[in-house]
Amino acid sequence: MLGHMSNDKLFQDFARQHQGYADHREDTFSFLNRSARPASDRVRNTLDEWFSRYPGDHSSELTKKFSSDFSVGFFELLLHELLLRFKYSVDVHPSLETNQRRHPDFRGKTASGNVLFLEAAVVTDESGDEKARNKVLSVLYDQITQMNLPDYYLAIDRIDNPTGRQPSGKKIGHFISERVNDLDYETVLVLSQLGATRDLPRLIYREDKIEIEFNIIPVSREMRGRTDHRPIGAYPGGSRWGGSDPAIRDKIRGKASRYGQLGAAYIIAVNCLGRFGTNTRDHIRALFGDEEPLFVRSGADLTLRGKVNAAWYGPNGVQNKRVSAVLLTRVFPWNLPIAEINLFHNPWADFPYEGPLTQLHRVLLSDNKLISLPGKSLGSIFSLENSWPGQLFEN
Repeated sequence: MLGHMSNDKLFQDFARQHQGYADHREDTFSFLNRSARPASDRVRNTLDEWFSRYPGDHSSELTKKFSSDFSVGFFELLLHELLLRFKYSVDVHPSLETNQRRHPDFRGKTASGNVLFLEAAVVTDESGDEKARNKVLSVLYDQITQMNLPDYYLAIDRIDNPTGRQPSGKKIGHFISERVNDLDYETVLVLSQLGATRDLPRLIYREDKIEIEFNIIPVSREMRGRTDHRPIGAYPGGSRWGGSDPAIRDKIRGKASRYGQLGAAYIIAVNCLGRFGTNTRDHIRALFGDEEPLFVRSGADLTLRGKVNAAWYGPNGVQNKRVSAVLLTRVFPWNLPIAEINLFHNPWADFPYEGPLTQLHRVLLSDNKLISLPGKSLGSIFSLENSWPGQLFEN
């Protein structure tokens, strides 16, 4: 037995029949709750098992988080289970003598008496404007998905929408249907088989200042006439200048002094869910200001050379020493066993961390250089095979 048992479940018990995809506007919790796919069932069972060990007096609050923001609820549940697996006894939202208004996410205590405070955070590096644009796109994609295109896929090559308003799904559907009905399937199929992609039909929909460009791609002869495929075969690409380190840095700064001096090790765990991904270089830049930071030691003083604007070192030198370490990952239910997770030790910490989480992969300072030490994977910690939970969609 790993912890306190709760009688409640995260997910409802009912006969599920949905074999398809999630809607573009649908949250992950809603999709998992209705999906009949075996992979979805494995995720539900695992999360329900973890949830059964979550303290019952806090389970209602966590359930609400899953419903309102799955990524936050999932990450907090994962961290609670992680602490249990490393033999911590765990308090959720413990009260603090020094701060009566705020409560860290977790306080862990080992059998030997070592105390750890752990705070969860999720970073998406998505601005308010991007969220608004993505909401418009999700509605648009769901509207297109409702179209009946048994012989073709739509590759959405470009969307120019300077107005920011919602295009008319009805008008777009009528526009595409009219033009697709005029196409000769066999001709389009031959062009596709010959690799003449530039000669495939191309449609440009215009509405006020909005332009959407579609490429028409034929389905195979075996698939022709079937209505069980999504009309959208490809989405427009995106690009980004720079990495995700500013968003990670700012999130850590915001959490660093939130609770004052805790008198024990304090770790901030960040799940980096930015659209374009993240890597170790982003992590190091967020914490130290450069992917190859140059440390200079003079006696007992350790400084960084150069103009640094990072979580642990700013223009005025060392900062946020209350943070003992930062745990950085990019984990979803689908990549749980193989998700990278790295524990970065703060070389200036008031309370250096030396507890059980050092069994994870970690990065620390040695001889004025950052070194990387291997550690346990999430798959081994949670006893999950790398192939878990299995392929969500087989075709």
